Amino acid sequence: MPFRGDPYEKLQRLVNGAAQMGVAFDGDVESGSFSGRGLSGYYHREGQVFVVTIETVPFLMTFDGVAARIQSYLNE
Repeated sequence: MPFRGDPYEKLQRLVNGAAQMGVAFDGDVESGSFSGRGLSGYYHREGQVFVVTIETVPFLMTFDGVAARIQSYLNE
């Protein structure tokens, strides 16, 4: 997922948004994982791109829906 700007700021927005939904992050701006409320996955950064692998999603959500929400946080 490409982004512009400071990767630390983008990751913090993502972490804050996820926390509001009960999803916790474990990691830093280079790599880590996330899980909570039926969602899990991991990520790593390659320059101005976060490579995100979504392993599980909550019952009523789709992988595309989760990916779109993550991308929206990175575009803010």
